[in-house]
Amino acid sequence: MKPKMHTLAYRLLAIAALWPAVTFGQAPAATAPAAATVEYSKKGADTCLTCHDDEHVASVFLTKHGQPNDARSPFGKGQLQCEACHGPGGNHTKKVKKGEERPAMIRFGRDSKTPVAEQNGTCLACHEKSMSASWHAGPHDANNVSCASCHDSHVAKDPVLSARTQADVCYTCHVAQ
Repeated sequence: MKPKMHTLAYRLLAIAALWPAVTFGQAPAATAPAAATVEYSKKGADTCLTCHDDEHVASVFLTKHGQPNDARSPFGKGQLQCEACHGPGGNHTKKVKKGEERPAMIRFGRDSKTPVAEQNGTCLACHEKSMSASWHAGPHDANNVSCASCHDSHVAKDPVLSARTQADVCYTCHVAQ
């Protein structure tokens, strides 16, 4: 089982196991309206790149995230490419009626409207094993800071991962002491 699916399977089992305890003694909930259909784009990254073709977006192909020969990469064989991180884009890419807003995608970073928990959940879906203890017990998670507030997955060399440039990234929020 793929690591992403493995984590998802455990989460679903945990929800299923806890569901009776959560709902015990409660009145049955009203039937919720059907959720919107979630669709992936038909041509993956080729669909995304028809509009999002700037240098920053394209630079993902210079990173570990953009390697088609690495099955663990979002661009590896059978993976979801841009949509692995940014979510299903089928509804985002459809024609928008006049007066309607284009459905949003998951965006990353300090200024994103996407909730920090959703941003970090996306990152940790793949990086959970390597980060779980240091992230969940750390001050950034405790202070609701997104992974992308410090990390940039669209650059060949993430400045926060280099000892030479890490302090510059940290000092954008932390005052030098």
